[in-house]
Amino acid sequence: MGAYDLETESFEVRDEFKLKNIQRVEMAAQDKKQSICGISGRRAVPGYPKSMVLELNRAINLVSLPVVPEKAESYIQEKSKRIPQNDRFLTEETKLSVRDAYIVMNVKIYSYQGEAKLGRGKIAPIGLASLDSIEVYGDRELTNLLYFEDFKRKKAPSAKEEEMRKRYQERLRKHREMQAQNQEN
Repeated sequence: MGAYDLETESFEVRDEFKLKNIQRVEMAAQDKKQSICGISGRRAVPGYPKSMVLELNRAINLVSLPVVPEKAESYIQEKSKRIPQNDRFLTEETKLSVRDAYIVMNVKIYSYQGEAKLGRGKIAPIGLASLDSIEVYGDRELTNLLYFEDFKRKKAPSAKEEEMRKRYQERLRKHREMQAQNQEN
C-alpha cells in the first residue's frame, strides 16, 4: 500500500498493484499443492480444477483503499516493525514496500464457458461469476480487516449481469435439449 491520506481517509494503492477495470481474473486455490489422502495435490481429485479463470459481472477498481484513521495508524505501526528504525538512509519507498495487504474476493460461479490457455501450457476452465464482495486484510492470516465492500444488492441487474444470465440460460436450454435427444435415442 502507498501513502495514507488523512483528508480522504484512504491509502493509495501502489501503481504496480492497482486494479483498474479488471473483469477477468485467474483464481487459484490456496491449498492447490496440498495432498489429499496421500495423493499429490495436482492429481488428488481427477477433473477438479485447482485454478479457474473467472469472467466477473462487474469490473474491479482498487486504486485507493478507504480505511478509518485509527485502523490505518495501527496497520502502519504494525508494518513499520518490520523495518530498522535507526537506519538514516531509509527511503520512503522502503517504508512503503513493507505495507503488504491481502485481497479476498467472494464470488458465485454460474456457468462453465470453455477453457483458457494459461502460461506454461496449462489450461484452466472459464466460469461466469458474480463478484459478491471484496475484502482487504493487512495480514496473511486474514485477521486484520482493513476494507470490505459488499456488491450483493436488491437493485435491478446491470447490463453485464443480464448478459451473463442470458448466456447461462442459453447454455442451460441447449444442455436440456441434448439430454432430451439422448433420452429419445
